[in-house]
Amino acid sequence: MVYPDPITKSFAFAEKPLAVYEGVTTLKVRLKAEKSAQAGSQNLSGTLQVQACDDQVCYAPGTLPVSIPLSIK
Repeated sequence: MVYPDPITKSFAFAEKPLAVYEGVTTLKVRLKAEKSAQAGSQNLSGTLQVQACDDQVCYAPGTLPVSIPLSIK
């Protein structure tokens, strides 16, 4: 998994600045199909763990479902 560089922000509820992402963030992952994988269009499903914060508090961590279309050649 390759994450972009975060931004560092100070929040009233934290002693030290926190590394965060804002808005839309692109995550990259390099995948390699097994030789037995069927060629063609596929969907890779999973979950992404996230934790939202605002300028007052960080909320409980949660998960988001993700579905990534890919093509196996």
